[in-house]
Amino acid sequence: MTTKHEIRRRTNDAVKLLLLGHSTSVVVGKVAEREGCSRRTARRITARALKVVKADLDKVNIENPELATLLIHQLQE
Repeated sequence: MTTKHEIRRRTNDAVKLLLLGHSTSVVVGKVAEREGCSRRTARRITARALKVVKADLDKVNIENPELATLLIHQLQE
């Protein structure tokens, strides 16, 4: 069983990869490889990381945070 601390660490690592401009599919692959987990688990971790990025954008009151997240992510690719 994965601890809350481990989940938080994995999510933060995925957030860092996203903010470095990696696509979600690359992040899924890197997380699966680094953590030795299934791609399904890596997709859940990456989805959690995207929620963290979106929440950060919500804090700065952007009109459409989902679109802003997507655009920022695409610009970084």
